[in-house]
Amino acid sequence: MMKYVSNIDHYIGSHCSSTLMSDVLRKYNINLSEEMCFGIGSGLGFLYRKCWSPSYYMILGRGHDIEEKIGQHLGFFTDINISYDNDVAWNEVKKLIDSDRPVILDVDAALLPYMKSRFSLFDYVRYGGHKACLVGYDDDAHKVALVDYAWQNIQIVSYEELAKARNSDIGEFPSANMWISFYFPQKKLEVEDAIFRGIGYNIHTMKHPVTTQTGLSGMEKFLRQVTYWPIEKNEEQVRKNAYIAYMMLETVGTGGGNFRKIYARFLKEAGNLLGINDLTHMSDIYFNLASNWSEIAKLLKKSSDDIKTGIFKEDNYGQRLLEETSITEKLAIDELERIVIKNFASGYLFIS
Repeated sequence: MMKYVSNIDHYIGSHCSSTLMSDVLRKYNINLSEEMCFGIGSGLGFLYRKCWSPSYYMILGRGHDIEEKIGQHLGFFTDINISYDNDVAWNEVKKLIDSDRPVILDVDAALLPYMKSRFSLFDYVRYGGHKACLVGYDDDAHKVALVDYAWQNIQIVSYEELAKARNSDIGEFPSANMWISFYFPQKKLEVEDAIFRGIGYNIHTMKHPVTTQTGLSGMEKFLRQVTYWPIEKNEEQVRKNAYIAYMMLETVGTGGGNFRKIYARFLKEAGNLLGINDLTHMSDIYFNLASNWSEIAKLLKKSSDDIKTGIFKEDNYGQRLLEETSITEKLAIDELERIVIKNFASGYLFIS
């Protein structure tokens, strides 16, 4: 018989980490929308890096460690663990379920049957980094119950399937049996303060990334280099990479528009909550950026069918779109920085 965690109220969302964090926090009477979780967790970002096995470019429009950043900015502890011992990893998460605590797992999405059947991206790539929430297990049937962002119903997966997805060491970002649990103090930080901490940290990671592959630096490289992909690779590789990029920007857990739609909704909700019209105005800018990224994704999809069309077509439209997006992204971060300095000077400590 399946043993379930109590009081899990799940809603379909746009992105795995922010959706599951909203679910988990709701269990502990912290009612934040997915958008608030994404923004407080400094979810805005960009990654552009070359992978070697298989050879393709990895593009990702969000930040890292959303779960940990939400905890830091709201004042609760996010406990992140990894283990290369599969038995240890499984026994530890079972203990959490036994103590009525949901646990977020890092998994290789290509090895979860319900993910593989829905997203054709995983015919091409393998990587960890996807999050699913373990909410139950059945030792007799050797089944687990998972909550995932794009499915309203609980997904039932075998012990064997989950183990393979959790300890996969193939591709980018191996999962390494990572699990995440949470510890809440009696008193938490105010949501209003957490909003500015989330935005402030995001400004820092975009303007001052730890590597040139991330933040505004990585984004500028992508927007400048993508039209030159056909020079570097053979046609089949280019078409395949164009399709992967389309999926990563538009359809696989981004909420559309390279995560900019989610962030725009966060800024609108934050602006209304705080009574700051500047944040509401920034929401409009990020909705426009989302439209730009969706158009870039559409061009990439065209290129995946015919390398002489879409983003690789020799005309000025695609180039103008890429240049406009680069300029607007930089201006948007500068404007967010101005708003944070004006309204929440202490939150700006993150941007020193």
